[in-house]
Amino acid sequence: MVSDPVIRFDRLITAPHLGQLEFGRARQVWHSAAPTFRSNILGTHFEELARDWVLRFAPDELDRPAGFGDVGFATVQDHPGRAKHEIDVLAMNGRRVTVIGEAKATLDRRGLPNLDRLDRIKQLLTDLGHDTTDTVLVLFTTTGFTLDLERAASGRSDVELVDLERLYNA
Repeated sequence: MVSDPVIRFDRLITAPHLGQLEFGRARQVWHSAAPTFRSNILGTHFEELARDWVLRFAPDELDRPAGFGDVGFATVQDHPGRAKHEIDVLAMNGRRVTVIGEAKATLDRRGLPNLDRLDRIKQLLTDLGHDTTDTVLVLFTTTGFTLDLERAASGRSDVELVDLERLYNA
């Protein structure tokens, strides 16, 4: 996958609709291409920003001067649940999982089901033999959080909520 969002935009939005754009149908093209833009361009770029935040700014914000180890993304198989979970942000130091994060650039606010999903992924990684005793669960969003999630997070020391303001004011 091409990492530059401008090139992705050209390949996923402009090139496939060039004929329509040349006829001045930008509004129609944008309407049909908006889901592709949100998921394959904005969403992918937002995930990269979230990983960068964990690598560069989270050690200071979360008082972990030594950092969180290697930061990337992964997939974990949930055999009992018959699912595969994509992990947008995963930081590890050896077999120790330091951060599990989800970064979503959707129109919906992040809620309790998103936190439940991260808890499930943490349990799966524990079952695979990883040390998750000090893992921080981080939810990143472009649109905010539901009140029930904010309340739940405020009662847990292992959960961080990162919105655009926090992401860009680091």
